[in-house]
Amino acid sequence: MFIRQSMRLLGFLWAFVFLSGCQAEQSAQTEQPFYPISVAYWAAQDVFLVGSYADASIQFVEANGTKHRQFQPAYSDGRQHALRLSVDNTRQRLWVLDQDNVSLYALNNQQLLQKIALPSQAQCQPPLTALVLDNTGAAYLSGVNCTQIYRVDPNSMQVLAWGNVPKPLNALILNKSAQYLFGIAHDGSLWRIALANPQNVMTVQLNSPLPKEQTTVLNSNWLIWNLVSVQAMSWQAGSVLYLLHGTMPQLVKVELTLDEHYANVKPLAHTGFDSLMAGVYQNGFAYTPQADTHVAWYRDNPPFSPVWVRRVATN
Repeated sequence: MFIRQSMRLLGFLWAFVFLSGCQAEQSAQTEQPFYPISVAYWAAQDVFLVGSYADASIQFVEANGTKHRQFQPAYSDGRQHALRLSVDNTRQRLWVLDQDNVSLYALNNQQLLQKIALPSQAQCQPPLTALVLDNTGAAYLSGVNCTQIYRVDPNSMQVLAWGNVPKPLNALILNKSAQYLFGIAHDGSLWRIALANPQNVMTVQLNSPLPKEQTTVLNSNWLIWNLVSVQAMSWQAGSVLYLLHGTMPQLVKVELTLDEHYANVKPLAHTGFDSLMAGVYQNGFAYTPQADTHVAWYRDNPPFSPVWVRRVATN
């Protein structure tokens, strides 16, 4: 119960510290919690890939929620967690973010193509939690405790410091023109960074602040004040951006002006949310309705009841 409550309150960012001790408690005789922490969508096969915090395994889940099968076993290739997943549908590759590395897999045969160590300055605590790809296949990484955005070159696979932002960003997304990154800071501010010039950084003016979680003590080491933890973002029809808020939990609609300088914020009604730890997608969103074993798919029309809920667990 404590695990579920702490994850519901604080999302992944601060549950990371507590859950590190959970692996030692696993028993080979019983089904173990999967702790789904990341979701990506593979368009060519119409399946989700769901990553585990508990053991870094990655599962396929059919888009209709009917069944799942394994993409990567527990702790494969020395990985400890599957913190974020991102599918490169053009090159048919899966990017997997861990606390000190990024792994690149071929989707068609599930083989490891590259394992890229993060530089020491990028191994923040809590770790980097944002991963997004641009149209060239380059990956961008950021986190709640790091004002630097890192870029993985698609050719050399080197990780280099790419740009500084005024505030750490705990979620990233490419805008519809593929010319800018959008990021959410833990104070609820929304930022836009030009891909052509990372020094071109501006804050988007919001008509009202994003919902915040008030002071919460998870344990003696962590004290959070007014934290906004956005787990994922997705563009919907028009200039509407959906945010999965990991600490409330909350689904938030952000409608931007055409120039992307201003936006209206509207929290949306929902049903059945427990923990929002996964991803949002065009025409719907997936999330983990329970902190331990489940993933669900919702359409983007109210009242936001689940189309399906799938249990995913490891033995």
